[in-house]
Amino acid sequence: MLDRAVCDCARPRVVMHTSEPGGLGHYVSAIVSALANAGVAVVLFCPANSTDEAAVRVAGVEVVHAAPRETNNVGLIQRLLRNGVFLAKSIRVQSRLLRQGDIVHFQGMLHLPLGFAFLFLAKLRGARLVLTAHDPLPHRWRLPHCLRWLERGMLHFSYRLCDVIIVHNQTGRSVLLREFHLQPDRVFVIPHGWYAEAGNAQTSYPRFDCFSLLAFGSIRENKGLHLVIQAVQVAASQSRLPIRLTIAGRIDVAEERYWQACKQLIAAKPDAIELIEHVIEDDEVAPLFARHHAVVLPYTSFFSESGVANLALSHQRPILATTQGGLGELIEQGKCGIQICSPTVQSVAHTILAAVEAGPERLWRMGVAGKEFVRETRSWDFVARQTAGVYLQLSPGRTALISPSPALTHKPALHPAAQSKEN
Repeated sequence: MLDRAVCDCARPRVVMHTSEPGGLGHYVSAIVSALANAGVAVVLFCPANSTDEAAVRVAGVEVVHAAPRETNNVGLIQRLLRNGVFLAKSIRVQSRLLRQGDIVHFQGMLHLPLGFAFLFLAKLRGARLVLTAHDPLPHRWRLPHCLRWLERGMLHFSYRLCDVIIVHNQTGRSVLLREFHLQPDRVFVIPHGWYAEAGNAQTSYPRFDCFSLLAFGSIRENKGLHLVIQAVQVAASQSRLPIRLTIAGRIDVAEERYWQACKQLIAAKPDAIELIEHVIEDDEVAPLFARHHAVVLPYTSFFSESGVANLALSHQRPILATTQGGLGELIEQGKCGIQICSPTVQSVAHTILAAVEAGPERLWRMGVAGKEFVRETRSWDFVARQTAGVYLQLSPGRTALISPSPALTHKPALHPAAQSKEN
């Protein structure tokens, strides 16, 4: 058992590598802190302007800074130039940091082909490579359609370079096996951790004199905002209660044309729709969720795990969602929302009306069930032990990575073959 396996000799060191200063940085800081608390020897390698560094230092983790990296919206040429500068400055730091026998775990890798430099260097240093594929297939391809083969080939090659790939749900695993023909024993499923700070807060349910929906997070076409805008406008004329929709999040420069099309749809019937067009700061998140009855996720194409769904459930709010990515599994297993049968205006409108008819008590119970589900199945302690189990597969002689701790009673990460049987 991993709990009992203790080695007095030096354990393999894990270097958690991220090029993202914020956003994904929340996830990285949480998993690094949990790994450290579980006894894993872990170092965080992150941009110097990382926004979540303080929590990691509290956990006693050594932090090594790459160069600062800006991620605000600019044109293509400017993005290429600043990413190139980030790479040139950071690769030297990584070269000094890595040593033979390290396990390098990549989270939020720099855009390819620039990101290959970090992968190649880690290989040359004799490290074992782990990659968390948060988006096994991109939600938005960066190159023109005629060059899709090139972008897909680079993604495939990055997967081949890594010893192990981690995804957040069985859908993501199936994509890697089907689309990229990876060996099944190299792909592990570990869920996205829950938002413990949100879960610890007490959030009352708003009055049900209208039905308030929230569409939260960065604005992207694959999130189906055009569907929910039209669906709210359709459902409003059929509902026994007024329906309100809030769209809150940052607009990516690459999605500007899509967002303008959405605004044209809103202009047809704007009264029931509120727009908050900027990044929602941490202290704004809880009050925003508190004034809404449910979160709507009408994804049209998605192969990852929805951080917004986890955040909604952590705030005890039910979700109205399609089955894309891991959303179908989440609704079925957690009993935490209402499924949108298909990514169409009619189906989204039907689901909104079904939520209105369900009423506040049933919706509240869905939110409570969802919060309990993510708290029980996606604690960061559990995610850390699963991740350490993956590292164990890469350790020479299966040397223990975790010091014993009576507080950590979850089983270690499963080999994918066993995992598929349990799921």
